[in-house]
Amino acid sequence: ATHAARAVEYSAWARKSNAAARIVGGEALGTAIASVALLTVRRGVDSIIVDDVPDTTNGDFVGYFLVQAPDREAALALARNCPHLKYGGRVVVRRVWPNERNLAVTAVKDSGGP
Repeated sequence: ATHAARAVEYSAWARKSNAAARIVGGEALGTAIASVALLTVRRGVDSIIVDDVPDTTNGDFVGYFLVQAPDREAALALARNCPHLKYGGRVVVRRVWPNERNLAVTAVKDSGGP
């Protein structure tokens, strides 16, 4: 019940109009189920390591929102109002580097498309 109530609250926050930035996507994430890493065991020999019990002590992501913002300050203004903060969570703002796909999606949304 708590998860469902928070999902409703987060969704309402994401739909709320904001002058400069807007949410264009996002999802809750499940718990980590594995991690994969490259380990160099000796000079020139690499091994792929799969850990079925990944270390999440460094702060596991629990969800994300994809934000369209003209600049850092607009993204931070939106992040400062995220409900996750009032539950003791932390919000990390990161740039998503442009690529053909996300530029095309942005162009469609800006033109009033789907």
